[in-house]
Amino acid sequence: MAVNMSRWFICLLLIFKECRASTHWVVTEEGKIQTQLDSTFSLKRPYDLLALMEQEKRAIEVEELKQKLIIQKEEIDRREDKETNLEGKIYATDEDCVAAEKPLTDFDLYASTVVPFPPYKKFGDEFTEYAETMDFDIIFKKPNCSEIVDLDFSMHAFEHLSSVRDRQNLTMTAEIGLHHAVTTVENIQLYGHLVYEFLQKNKTSWILFDMAAYYWRIHGDAAAAIECHSKSSALFSKRI
Repeated sequence: MAVNMSRWFICLLLIFKECRASTHWVVTEEGKIQTQLDSTFSLKRPYDLLALMEQEKRAIEVEELKQKLIIQKEEIDRREDKETNLEGKIYATDEDCVAAEKPLTDFDLYASTVVPFPPYKKFGDEFTEYAETMDFDIIFKKPNCSEIVDLDFSMHAFEHLSSVRDRQNLTMTAEIGLHHAVTTVENIQLYGHLVYEFLQKNKTSWILFDMAAYYWRIHGDAAAAIECHSKSSALFSKRI
């Protein structure tokens, strides 16, 4: 009998050898209820009595939401089993899908950002007038900001930042959507040439350097775009 009891006792020890006790909450010397990190009931705000009292209610709400999601998933799975080529039917019948003419995955969802300042319109009008007098047989030049002017070191150019200083290592996606957001000139090469010509006449215009940066962003040249934006920022700071 004693041998059998010993065997059972050893078996119980093997089963529960990984068990350990845990105190869920303790009261600190300041009188706050402090959660123990090794407790499954650990709270972010253990001293918040109202949160503690609402804990069971939140657990019930989470469980109810879980059951609703399970029911919705089962309904979706059931409909998918009944329907064949469901995705194709949606693309063929949904008004938005028909208007888009191609699946969402085929769209370039990369967002471009531009902040148009009032002087842009002025330069846009001047570009239009200048373009009407141009000889379009010439080779269009590009607004290479590093060749137009050299500026003294300025914190406002952000050259102290490694990402700006080492811009030759950066890559970017061409921001085609910027084209009509920054200019009404249809030919983007002509737009770049106009910016170049105007920079030759005014090498201290922060707006023109900003417009040059947009040209390079449209072409997806990160290094050239940052070069222009950097000079634009430095020139703008001198006006303040």
